[in-house]
Amino acid sequence: MGTVSKLEEKKKNETLFNEGDSGNSFYLMVHGELEVLKIIDGENKSINTIHPGQYFGEIALVQEKPRSATIRAKKRSIVLSISKQDFSRFFKDDANVQNQCFLQLFLKILHLRLVF
Repeated sequence: MGTVSKLEEKKKNETLFNEGDSGNSFYLMVHGELEVLKIIDGENKSINTIHPGQYFGEIALVQEKPRSATIRAKKRSIVLSISKQDFSRFFKDDANVQNQCFLQLFLKILHLRLVF
């Protein structure tokens, strides 16, 4: 995975991406704490927190839609980012891994659609 990914450090209050941005990478939280913000009634409201071991940002890659939320560091954080191109290249040769990955993504998208 190291050849298709890179570590990114974010300082406290630094934004990783904004709601509405195009999505070209997904992320795995390595260290720290990130805040998930949505625009509600014209204001950014905190709706969730991302902790080490959790992943995010994959929905924009799969659905090719803009980012559904803003992600901001609550404290110094480190994430592993994987670009859309590298994600596709990494999974294209292994149908079993690809099927498992897409099943997980489908379930997450379904959950999000039922919640919002």
